[in-house]
Amino acid sequence: MTLPVRHRTAVPSWGPFREFEELYDRMGRLLSGGFPPSGELAESGMWSPLADIEESDDGYAVDLELPGVGKDQIMIEAMESQLIVRGEVEEKERKGVLRQQSRRYGRFAYRWSLPADADTDNITAELADGVLGVRIPKTENAKRRRRVKIKG
Repeated sequence: MTLPVRHRTAVPSWGPFREFEELYDRMGRLLSGGFPPSGELAESGMWSPLADIEESDDGYAVDLELPGVGKDQIMIEAMESQLIVRGEVEEKERKGVLRQQSRRYGRFAYRWSLPADADTDNITAELADGVLGVRIPKTENAKRRRRVKIKG
């Protein structure tokens, strides 16, 4: 099932590889929507929650939509340069006839390849209002980088 993608145009950002990153993301969405899922998620019947990833000068913020999930139902790991979030959404017991179901239940997993400048020893997470916020700070060396102004 293909989901709509929200494009943000509020703050234009430029980088030498920005267009390549956008093309890579678009191709990934195209391929994931056109072919059946494969790998760990397909074999186990898992699903992947919707997520936003934001980079700032001091780190990365990953926000995952997990409505109805308690913090005791989530496991977060940083291993082999990957952030892995796993858990399970339990289906609530129904007393009446279920006429429509569009919420996802069962086991879920989310993986993200961590950048080289991610400080995996100081990752923090907070669950509020159905959104899991994972904060990954950058290493001190990455924070010290500055842009050099060109004169002339």
